[in-house]
Amino acid sequence: MEIPPIWRRKSSSCLDDHCVEVAFHGDRVDVTSSGVPAPRLTFTPTSWHRFVSGVRTGGLRPGD
Repeated sequence: MEIPPIWRRKSSSCLDDHCVEVAFHGDRVDVTSSGVPAPRLTFTPTSWHRFVSGVRTGGLRPGD
């Protein structure tokens, strides 16, 4: 039996009660919007860490 994920959100990611939510569970990381909970983006933990690092360092830009 799979344990249900625990969704987390950061208040700075919210706009009009629509927040980016992230759940870490097992071998995947799911990302969704609280306003529209489907579809979800799914990452491996390694890919998620690379994505977050790219966002933090400004290495990701639209169109890249």
